[in-house]
Amino acid sequence: MIAQNHKTAGPAMALEPLDTDSIRDFLTKQGVNHQYRIDVLPTVTSTNDYLTELGLSGTGCVAVCIADQQTQGKGRFGHSWWSPAGVNLYLSMQWGLQQWKAKYEVLGLWLLIAIAQLLEGLGITGVRLKWPNDICVAGKKLGGILIARKAPSTQQSLIFGVGLNVA
Repeated sequence: MIAQNHKTAGPAMALEPLDTDSIRDFLTKQGVNHQYRIDVLPTVTSTNDYLTELGLSGTGCVAVCIADQQTQGKGRFGHSWWSPAGVNLYLSMQWGLQQWKAKYEVLGLWLLIAIAQLLEGLGITGVRLKWPNDICVAGKKLGGILIARKAPSTQQSLIFGVGLNVA
């Protein structure tokens, strides 16, 4: 039996601390060979803000930020996202917009479907998607995505934020 956390729809499970080296090793074994940057941090204001502040837009580098805690996590329309340490997954990924320009409108849906398939592959049943950005289990919100378009220079980029209640 999977225990439910009283605050979320997520299944209770032990979270292993993530580290940059383990993620790089995994990506190498998966054949990922393009330029990327991964930062795994204990605390950030928000993973989306962290990537924006890096200023990598237009460099061709894919950037990922994973944090154990966000002090100012965000949802749609500027709503705050409860982001305590040790219980949830907070990550953001940044890509150049030129790679996605023809598909921008459907990226959110693709990302939601990919997350739902991943969760189902982990044995979580009853995953449902709620337009435009929520992931639900048993009628309760398990997480969500946030897509931000950034244009700090002539090169635009997209930042995909994901928050999942996993513990």
